[in-house]
Formats: sequence, C-alpha cells, structure tokens
Amino acid sequence: MTAPKGMNIREVARIAGISPATASRIINGSDVVKAETREKILKLWESADITLPRPRPHKEKRHTAGIVFFQDAGIYPEAMSAKLLALADVPTAQWRFVLLSSSITGSELMARYLRQEFDGLLLAGHAVPNASFQKALDRIAHVWMNSHVNAEGENVIMYGNELAGRMAARYLLDHACPLLSCMRVESMNPGILSRLDGFRFECFFRRLRWQELPINGDLPFEKRSDADLEERMSRLPLEKVAGIFIPEERLTALFYRTLAKRAPGIAVPLVISCNSTPEYLAGIYPRPATIDLGAGEVAKIALRELARKLSEKKEQVMAHVDVMISPSLIEGETK
Repeated sequence: MTAPKGMNIREVARIAGISPATASRIINGSDVVKAETREKILKLWESADITLPRPRPHKEKRHTAGIVFFQDAGIYPEAMSAKLLALADVPTAQWRFVLLSSSITGSELMARYLRQEFDGLLLAGHAVPNASFQKALDRIAHVWMNSHVNAEGENVIMYGNELAGRMAARYLLDHACPLLSCMRVESMNPGILSRLDGFRFECFFRRLRWQELPINGDLPFEKRSDADLEERMSRLPLEKVAGIFIPEERLTALFYRTLAKRAPGIAVPLVISCNSTPEYLAGIYPRPATIDLGAGEVAKIALRELARKLSEKKEQVMAHVDVMISPSLIEGETK
C-alpha cells in the first residue's frame, strides 16, 4: 500500500484505517502501537514523501549526522573519545552532529529520521543490537566506524587490522626475536581477531618460529574483569618470551601489571601492541611499540563516505562501504 505524494498525516492515517493520534504516536517513536500497524504507517509515510520543517534554514547546505555508540562490552569510552574529538574539528558550516542514545530503539530511530532530525548515521559498536534496529538501518544511509558483525552474522573487517598483525610480526623479526609470540584471545571485535590472523599469516609466510599464548578460553576478553585477565596472564610461561604481540591496548596494560606483580626482577620482553590510547599506555615503562590504526582519522573518513552516500541516488544509498586506512608504527622505548 502506498500513499500519493504530498499528503498530510491525517490523510495517511485515513488510508491506513487508524486515527490521526495513533499515526502521530508512531511517527514520534512510540512502541505502544502494534508492530504491524507501525510498519504500515512508516511505509505510507515514506511513500507520501511528507516533508517536515527542519530546525535550520532551508537554504543551509550542511548535513546532519546522527552518531550511535552501541552498548556492548567491547566499546571503550577512551577509544570512542578519539573519534568524537576528530569529528569536533569538522567545520560546522559543513556538518551538524546529533549524539543519539546508545539504547535508542529501532522504531524511535526511524521516527527521528522521518522527522528529518538527521540525514544519515555514523555507527560504533560490534553488532546491531536487534532486528528492529537493523530494519531501520536498511532505510537509512549509514557508515560504520569500526569492524563489526553484520545482520547476516558475517564479520565485516575494517581494512588495516590484518596488516597491523603482519606489521607486528615483522617488527619482532626485525628486532631479532628468536621466537615470536602473540597473545591469543577471543573477542567481540572481529578486527582484533583479524590482527591475530595477520600475525599468523606473516609467520607462516616467512616460516618463522612462533607460538600463541592463549589467555581466556571461549569467553570474549571484553566480558572478563581485569583481575580475571591478570590471573590468567600470570599462568603464561613469560620467562621464555623474548618478544610478544598483544592485539589490544587494555590487554597490554594488564600484561605489564602482571609482569610487575609476578616477578619484579624479570626482564620485560619486547612488546608491540595495537593503538595507543593514553589512558592505557601513558604510565607504562618501557613504553611498548604500538601500531596505530588511527581512530580519529577513521571517523573523518567515515564522515566523508557518509557524505558520498548522501549525494548518491536513493536506491544506491544503502550500498556497503569499506572505510580504509593504513596503520602506522610508533616506536617504543628501551631501558
């Protein structure tokens, strides 16, 4: 069922066979109405192409991007702040930003989009929370700012993660480590798993001597406490580790704590980590080498991709876009 273009909400409600008050509640994000009725009204609303007044002058050309950080254990505020700071540098004449609640429902998201509160979305998290939210995303131009699991359960890996793992293996090789080690973890973030895959590939490709040091079984490390992870790291044969790749910065900080508590006199192995969030690594000595995946730069590239999507024809807007960035090595310290 469709509605002629240019109709108002009262006429759309009449076609759907409901009251204008009920139609208004749906458009304003209410979940009280039956899902079937809500879906019918939203489709009619879109087909009628009803234009609501924007909260800014019509002559203004800038877009509005909604930002959603999903509520999952793998998203750290410290990492997200780098993305927000990068977006804060974007000229206000080009973009306006709306930070949406991390617990926003799919129906509320769609309602706010239809009210033209934003033109597209920037997303951060490792999976869409539910089918209702995915249904809204199917209609809204959006770009992810990190690796994630899509609606079909497939890993969507941001370019650069596998390369980071390969760079880590080459770094340890260049520093003459006789046995290359990597800390193996299960993670909610498919990008971290890709970094480990890259490390393994480089070792196999170059026929290097290497070993994996598993620490957390089948449960993602993001769901384990610091104390639990430290206890598991304390069981590792660290005395024989000359150089190690740790694929995430929180794990790196906990690794240094484990070394200090376990045996104060033990030599600190050569460590290379991923990302360099100051909240985790600022107080560590000797500071490990890190591979920076450029969280801030990723946010800016994602914004450019969103602008490109919004400039395309409507039927092309939902096409998947990869955000690509090359990781860079930041040298560490030596005692």
